Amino acid sequence: MSAVMVVAGTRPEIIKMAPIVRTLQTNKIPMEFVYCGQHFDYNMAQQFIEELELPPPDHAFRIKANSPGMQTAQIMMNMDQLMEKNAYSVVLVEGDTNSVLATALAANKKNMPSNYEGKRKS
Repeated sequence: MSAVMVVAGTRPEIIKMAPIVRTLQTNKIPMEFVYCGQHFDYNMAQQFIEELELPPPDHAFRIKANSPGMQTAQIMMNMDQLMEKNAYSVVLVEGDTNSVLATALAANKKNMPSNYEGKRKS
């Protein structure tokens, strides 16, 4: 079974994805936890990962961009490269941040499973 990619890039996403990470771990479902680095300082990210007793991210990016567009582009490029190297059964994202947008776009371009594909032809 391919791993599930669980993605967070901001403090609220870490908090909201924590129960999913724990459930996957409890059920021994292969998973990779990816931190996009949209919030990059300790108090906005790593502190919450530690306090919620989540595993260290399997992949963590340090994004340094001067604009939201550049940040989104950098995250998308990193996610594209990661998805190119690894086969994931599904990519899980939650929210309305640059991290979610960039990851969802990268996953869509790699034809990853999505809940937004609409009605399939028979």
